[in-house]
Amino acid sequence: MQNRRTQPSNETFALWTGLAVIFITATPDAMVVPVLRALVIERYGAPISAAHLFMTINLLGALAAVTLMRFLQRRASHARVVRIAALTNAALLAVMALPIGLLPTLAVRFLEGAADLVVYAFVFSSLARSSASPRTGARMGAAGCALMLGVAAGLAAGAVIAQSWPPNVLLAGAAACAIGALLASSIRTPRGNPIPAYAQAQEQGTARRASLAPILPMMFADRAASGLLVTTVPLYLAARGLSPHAAGGMIGLAMLLMALGAYPAGRLADRVSPLRLRLLASIVYAGGLAAIVLARPSPSVLIPVLAGMGIAGAVLFTSSLTLVARTETGAPGMGAFHAAGNLGFFVGPTLAGLVLSLQAGPDPAAEAFIPVVLTASTTYLAIALAPLAWIGLVRPLRLLGTTSP
Repeated sequence: MQNRRTQPSNETFALWTGLAVIFITATPDAMVVPVLRALVIERYGAPISAAHLFMTINLLGALAAVTLMRFLQRRASHARVVRIAALTNAALLAVMALPIGLLPTLAVRFLEGAADLVVYAFVFSSLARSSASPRTGARMGAAGCALMLGVAAGLAAGAVIAQSWPPNVLLAGAAACAIGALLASSIRTPRGNPIPAYAQAQEQGTARRASLAPILPMMFADRAASGLLVTTVPLYLAARGLSPHAAGGMIGLAMLLMALGAYPAGRLADRVSPLRLRLLASIVYAGGLAAIVLARPSPSVLIPVLAGMGIAGAVLFTSSLTLVARTETGAPGMGAFHAAGNLGFFVGPTLAGLVLSLQAGPDPAAEAFIPVVLTASTTYLAIALAPLAWIGLVRPLRLLGTTSP
């Protein structure tokens, strides 16, 4: 009787510990964004391309870390892997705070990106298995909410912390990762590769196993579109004459709704097919991107559009996380999922910026953005919906997550 009472308590403790680790370890990367110029260009006398490389080489490190996931999962418990990766992350951030030069800083930044992905992959995988209940959507929604709130907190904190000395953000990030490592010691995940809770529902005939392969291009497309929202769209709105304060506030609203909507979207994904949710949310998100450049650029029009995109983004991210949790691939699956998203976030804005530069020069007019964003919106919808069509035509019910179509 006592075991039955303590099991929910242990599961709740593991859930909140994992959410705290996600929130805390999401802040360091976001902290550097407001002071990127001072941290790289002014500190080392580097060109602006070095600042872009400082951000992108972190993503490349994350991609490289995907190859380590299966090895790490076999060798140690999730708690131990997260603890070591978070401590490694803390040490690397502290090293970057030292005046070690630009090239060594970039090399350390690459390694820090790898450690970052290991933390996320294993914490998200741990949360997917942290309960005997097959309701993975709510747990993944809570994890997505913690991640996005951590990013928002890091953006806000970075500008304040760096006022006296820009490298302070790196030291603060190191402290955050060290705290995350301490909390990771409490993550209760068994060694080896235990059967996830979702498998129990499969054995009872109430759920079907998901396939990882179609989820990765969907996440790539989602993050590419998200990258356009936070990079290309603000530039377009500025070209239309909107103030940075107004544009930033509206995009901030979309990001806030994306964070706050993640948990309700996860609860919904436990009751409705995640793929059906993705179908509707993809159309809303693509339509929102197109509406931004086609509609009148005024807050009365843009605020509802961006609010809708924020809610759709919450559904997209959480439903995809839920599907990955149901693949039973553990940390390797979560690592591939986050790496695909990182790659999309890099490719989307980079291609848009390259096309704009080639067609309209270094300072494009507002009209130059319209065909680029419309093409991106159409391409996003095609990439996001193609796996759904493949699933429906070739492997029906494979990813639905319920026994009913």
